[in-house]
Amino acid sequence: MQARPPRRSLLASATLGLLGVASTVFGQSTTAQPRKVAAAQAQAPKATKQAPAAARAPRAPEPEAAPLPAAGGEVRSWYLRNEVGGNFIPAIGLADRSVVDGPDTYSTNNATLSMDAGFSWTIAGGWRVTDILAIEVSSGLSYNEFSHVTGTVTANGTSVTGSLDVGGELIQVPVLAGARLELPIARDLWLNLGASAGGIYLGATLDSISGGGITVPLGGSDGAWAFAYSATLGFEWDLSADIGLGIAYRFLGTTSATFGPGGLIGSQGVYNQNVLATVTLRF
Repeated sequence: MQARPPRRSLLASATLGLLGVASTVFGQSTTAQPRKVAAAQAQAPKATKQAPAAARAPRAPEPEAAPLPAAGGEVRSWYLRNEVGGNFIPAIGLADRSVVDGPDTYSTNNATLSMDAGFSWTIAGGWRVTDILAIEVSSGLSYNEFSHVTGTVTANGTSVTGSLDVGGELIQVPVLAGARLELPIARDLWLNLGASAGGIYLGATLDSISGGGITVPLGGSDGAWAFAYSATLGFEWDLSADIGLGIAYRFLGTTSATFGPGGLIGSQGVYNQNVLATVTLRF
């Protein structure tokens, strides 16, 4: 009778069988895990490569601040401006004059001539070289009546010192060329600065000088040209691209001139101060 195999050999065989099954199961798990990691690593570079593409996308330029536009959003080059208002002339100093008119002799000494408030009208045309700079020419008319003469007036040897009434008027016609700055200070609102120079015609009519018992019957008129210069400060509001309304102050001065009948008015300069309402038409 054959002997049974020992029990220890059976246990060893069972153990070896279990170890083989375990190695098969765990071997498959170990193999699957690296595949998942490899797949994740294969996808990661794609995300990394896409990030720089987004970073390299160009930025949209920021819009620049737009200048303050005129009403209607359009700048017109040519314009015509009409100005009307008051004209105020301080007393002008008269040069000492002696006038012989036939048998009569008249003279002034240390005298000043005062005038009443009058009016001024100006027409100007210009062209805008840039958005803020324009060149222009202008002319117009101003009118003031004489008020009185203060000083010494002599008529045919009779002298009177003090204030004497004067009948007559002064007319001025300037012809000027200059430049004008138009600076935007708010939407549709502009600050205007102007300067010009040229010539001016001074025409005076003198009816008579009377007072203190004397009367100087002049009854004549005469005029002369002089150099003139002006400076303007104003504000203008655009109703539209075609029309602007404004107010302005203008100083208009002259050099010395001799005018009036017989050259009786020898002025050292006439200094006009205007307060004006303005209307501008653009083309």
